[in-house]
Amino acid sequence: MVGSRTIKVLAALVAAMTVGAFALILMLESGGPVRPGDEDLAALRDHPEGVSESVFRTAVPPQPLKWRNIVIHSTGAEGNIASRCHFVIHDRGSNLEQCIQSTPLWKRQAEGNHVFVAGFDYNANSIGVCLSGDFSTAAPSARQFEALVALVNGLQRMFNVPRDRVYLLSDLNPSSQSPGQSFPAERLNARLLKSR
Repeated sequence: MVGSRTIKVLAALVAAMTVGAFALILMLESGGPVRPGDEDLAALRDHPEGVSESVFRTAVPPQPLKWRNIVIHSTGAEGNIASRCHFVIHDRGSNLEQCIQSTPLWKRQAEGNHVFVAGFDYNANSIGVCLSGDFSTAAPSARQFEALVALVNGLQRMFNVPRDRVYLLSDLNPSSQSPGQSFPAERLNARLLKSR
């Protein structure tokens, strides 16, 4: 009796491993892990806070396994940081998409050079988002903040980045003030997507 139960368990294990192997093969043949479908991105575009997929366009295929974190900066606290990030958010334009500018780093899916934390290489797997402005004494404009939320939510969906992997630079580097003391961190945290 013990022998037949052992055989059943082993058969179930082999069957589960076979199904798992086929699923992995299908994922590799389709170019990577299962990503949100077009309907999910369409929902983001149609949402009043969303931005179209043109904001996320790249010159090379996006690398979903690479991007694990999102780090938010500001030019006021860090000077020339914008050129070392993947996105820059300005306070200009008639809609949210015009506020968001992708940099050549994003288009090439290249590592940024925006995070320096001893013992960790956040640059290898973090998307750098830089707000244009100084938020040490005043918060970003409503339009700039909404563009940030739309961009970060879109990146969270595209790359399955959980809310606890969205950082202000000051979260990672306590000696930094970026993105600034007046940046509405709690309001941003409340608008981040919850993990699925």
